Amino acid sequence: MSNRVLVISVPSIARYTALWLLAMAVVLWTPWWREADWRVFGLLNKSNTPSWPQQWVIVDVPYEDADGDPTVFRREISDVLAAIRERQRPRMVILDVYFSSDPRGLDVLQGSLRQLRDARIPVFAAINPVDQSGNPTAQFMSSHAAPIYQQQLDGFGHTQFEFGGTTLKYEPFLALSSALAVPALAVVVAEQQFARPVTSENTSLIVNVGKPAVAVEHTVRAFRAVDGSINFRGAKGSVDLTGTNVLIGSLDKDRSPFANRSGPELLAWALIERTTTVDAAVAQRPLTSDWIMVALATVVPLASVLAFLRLRRLPRRQTLTLWVPALGAVVLGLTLVAMWVGLTYALGYLYPRVTLVAIGVMLAVALAWLSARQAALRSAVEMQVDGQREVLAPQYDFFISYSRTPDNARWVAKNVYEPLRSARDASGRPLRVFFDTEDIKAGASWYATLVTAINSSRHFVAVYSKDYFSKGFCRFEMERAAIRRVNQNDFIIPVLRETVQVPAEFDHIQFVDARDDRDFIDKVLAQANASPPAEADPLQR
Repeated sequence: MSNRVLVISVPSIARYTALWLLAMAVVLWTPWWREADWRVFGLLNKSNTPSWPQQWVIVDVPYEDADGDPTVFRREISDVLAAIRERQRPRMVILDVYFSSDPRGLDVLQGSLRQLRDARIPVFAAINPVDQSGNPTAQFMSSHAAPIYQQQLDGFGHTQFEFGGTTLKYEPFLALSSALAVPALAVVVAEQQFARPVTSENTSLIVNVGKPAVAVEHTVRAFRAVDGSINFRGAKGSVDLTGTNVLIGSLDKDRSPFANRSGPELLAWALIERTTTVDAAVAQRPLTSDWIMVALATVVPLASVLAFLRLRRLPRRQTLTLWVPALGAVVLGLTLVAMWVGLTYALGYLYPRVTLVAIGVMLAVALAWLSARQAALRSAVEMQVDGQREVLAPQYDFFISYSRTPDNARWVAKNVYEPLRSARDASGRPLRVFFDTEDIKAGASWYATLVTAINSSRHFVAVYSKDYFSKGFCRFEMERAAIRRVNQNDFIIPVLRETVQVPAEFDHIQFVDARDDRDFIDKVLAQANASPPAEADPLQR
């Protein structure tokens, strides 16, 4: 049989590359990897969590509607604003609510906002600058109640946050088009009410968020008393909002499914950080260039695949097959990612998009492993076909196929391999037995060696254990042996060690039962016209 060099064809490379790109595209368009990235950023970021000042209070207004009708919720907001204006007199009011163009209940809300402005209480509100697909749009105001935003508010801004772990990130100015960008609500409030503008309009703002219990301590709930009046109650009882900065929102309605934090809570932390200092000192700034992400997500997985191809050519124990070089390639890729993070960290930056790169490495190596395995199987099949054309001189009397679980491997070595190796043929010659742990050398091709050995054996002994047919290599060996059996009816000699469900394609082959018969080896030898050595005692084997 001619020697073969296992190669992965160009069409295979193109196919698996396309699969990798498709998988990466699916990952890219899911939100969870960004969540994981910001968790990594939060672990590495050295900036301090701001203290929560007593003058910042969240007012929770339960959200109620009927089939999308905003009337009830808008009336609740209106009554809360009226109660604040009449009895509480806060320093300012920030609504973590955006008002759609739906006219239902809008007139009552406009009246309450107008009265707040007449009372010289500044009012700010959020906008939703994205379309139905979640993409920023310059036409966002067409879906908003424009009269409120243009006439009844002191300012408005976006609340588009990314959050993971304890780290909050948002853009000070969110680009909606080449000519339009809207400021963040926290930036608008800090600049107008605290004279603290951002120092860089193009640098993402980072806030280390405190524990949820801190926000709970400074949250009050608006509820309607028996007489119909609106009251405010916190964890310690009734609350006076006079002179405070009131942030109104619905904690249950506006809640992140990933972080289990409410939108008002995240906005409160952003406002506190913005109004406490000007660009609070951050030890490392996020490095979020798309070009860097594309470069790393391409180069590092490619380097990992090349490492896999190189490692699989090194000498190794064949029982480990392709898993060891695959694991080594993944470790190498992740090490490269860690080195990049360490380098940027030393330079004063943090690269948070490690999740996407790490996923790219694992996907690339997994596909390279699959491609190499398929190529090995294809090469083995081709060798099998060639072996049917060629007349191979017998090299082995027996090929032992078995499940390589530790207990079964020990039993097979003691009760099958050693007795067969000690036996003789009709001329008195010791039998030649193929046993993988003895006959597959380091660096040899696993599949090619198995096929060659099966093709050059006189008989194939399959030791049926409970897991035999669930093992990939056992099925591979049995299928190769079945091809030989077409031309040699007694080629396969099954040995039943444990009760097992034999697949239909093999259940017609009579087995030797070794469960209760300690002389089963003699029956195997008899089928092969061989005999044990005269001094051997089968009961002692």
